[in-house]
Amino acid sequence: MPIRITTLTSLLVMLSLSTPVAAGSKYEHEVNDLSYGVALYHFYQDKYFSALTDLMIAKERKPIEDQGVYPDLLQGSLALSYGLHDEAKEIFEPLLDENTAPEVRDRAWFNLGKLRYQRGLLTAAEQDLVRIQDSLPSYREAERLNLLANIYLKEAQYDKAIDTLKAFSGDSTWKAYARFNLGVALIRQNRMQEGLAQLRKVGDLKPRTKELAALRDKANLAAAYALMRMNQPADAIKLFQRVRLNGPQSNKALLGIGWALSKQEQYDRALTPWLELKERSPLDPAVQESLLAIPYTFEKTERPKLALAYYEEATRAYDEKLRELDTITQAVKKGELLKALKPGNMGDETAVSLFRASLPDSISAPYLKDMMASHAFQEAVKNYQDLIYLDYVLDRWQESLPTFELMLQERRSLYVQKLPEVDKNAQLKAIEEFQKQRDAIAKEVRRIEESNDIFALATNEERDMLEIFGDIEDRLGNLSGKRSLKMQEEKYELYKGILYWQISSDIVPRLWTLKKGLKELDLALEDARAADASLKTAWQKAPETFEGFQVRIMGQQARINKLRKAISVHRYQQEQYLQKLALDAITQYRRRLNSYQIRSRFALARILDTMNKAGTP
Repeated sequence: MPIRITTLTSLLVMLSLSTPVAAGSKYEHEVNDLSYGVALYHFYQDKYFSALTDLMIAKERKPIEDQGVYPDLLQGSLALSYGLHDEAKEIFEPLLDENTAPEVRDRAWFNLGKLRYQRGLLTAAEQDLVRIQDSLPSYREAERLNLLANIYLKEAQYDKAIDTLKAFSGDSTWKAYARFNLGVALIRQNRMQEGLAQLRKVGDLKPRTKELAALRDKANLAAAYALMRMNQPADAIKLFQRVRLNGPQSNKALLGIGWALSKQEQYDRALTPWLELKERSPLDPAVQESLLAIPYTFEKTERPKLALAYYEEATRAYDEKLRELDTITQAVKKGELLKALKPGNMGDETAVSLFRASLPDSISAPYLKDMMASHAFQEAVKNYQDLIYLDYVLDRWQESLPTFELMLQERRSLYVQKLPEVDKNAQLKAIEEFQKQRDAIAKEVRRIEESNDIFALATNEERDMLEIFGDIEDRLGNLSGKRSLKMQEEKYELYKGILYWQISSDIVPRLWTLKKGLKELDLALEDARAADASLKTAWQKAPETFEGFQVRIMGQQARINKLRKAISVHRYQQEQYLQKLALDAITQYRRRLNSYQIRSRFALARILDTMNKAGTP
């Protein structure tokens, strides 16, 4: 009985397992194969390694049938999530045949297009994505258009990107991202009005989710800073004020409002957002910049003593953060960040995943938020955690090999003990006795048939009647001549004739039944001999089988050792890469702080010099 389940379309087209799934984006099909069902069960529990393993084992041992291309699509998507691009390509390319159903072919083109996009093959990715017709679910169609728009942006084909936006239907999240990216790209190309138009549309969205609310803030912030570049501070303030006060972009918005007011020479008003910003986390670059903006404003308003006090406070803050950076740099070099990135519970596959809602428990994390949010870092951590988990799995498998060896030894020992019993087994030798009995029966059947001995096939009841007739015949013989027994003798002959007729009329089916039984007995004996021969062969070949399993165990041991060595090498390389990303980000952070520190100290020196010359106490 097939099980009907609803599978998310992302199951079939997903390249990154962390991609969110749109509400209502579903595709329904039946599960008829147990192996496929098990793989789906693990997939929906976020046990992607187990799901991929299930599919690979099924393909090797007993291919999944009656499921069409769904297992291949799932396996290809899972392979892509682990970065196995070549394997995924081998799976997807056969699905591009003209004989393949359009909806399947489109999903395969989508997967290949996204794969090539991620590998930087933009021209090939564009060709794959434009081949797709109209069978993708709406959410994936929006993602396809977003990919195309990003390709056009990377290739500086801005007009094509604008035209792609027109193909979106509805107000999908992907459309908002595409419009935002387009707006930023146009502004960087100094096509300010066109870029602002795109950003304003995103900034006017009514957010349905936290994700869209954050994107709207980013759009308003980007548009506001673009207006600042265009020397339109008053209009910029309106957009800065649309950014949520408690959102992740609020610090940059407060900083921008201050500069916009300062640009209009409204210095006292500019101090309000900056003083608010000063009380926030000193790790944020916008807060650090505000520490300089405040005394700068006091300078502009000719309040040197206040400017001096705030410059001194800023200098102390920068010095403190630079000292903290020294500590953090040493911690990163010693592996503190790597330790924080390791999965907490290796036994739970669902726990082996990149941090989502919060930063890792590392002293460096607050300084590296922007870097940790980058795609490069997220992918690097995912690969790092995958390597750790794979090494854990191989370690568990390696630990199980001695158990297999013990099982093999027990089987071998049991074989040695049982072999003499098998040779002496009376049941195995009884087959020949059964054969002799069968031959005797067959000989008797031939005798009956040749001599027409119908009474040999009489039933027990008929035999009893024959004995009775024999007694009657003896009595009639004893009484013969003493009296007239003609009537009794006629009745005797009559009844005996009736019995003879009954037996003779049934002799043919009785012989047929007997022969049929002989044939069935022959088949049973043949099966018994085959079983006997198979058993003897199995016991004779058991030593070879034991050796074969021993060789396989040793081979698996060697293979696991080789894989663990390779994983160790790649894990070390990945650790070095992660540390490089972190240290590069810390270096950039330090440069910014050094710049602020130099400016602050220079300003201090300048103010002190000015005050000394003016005789200000």
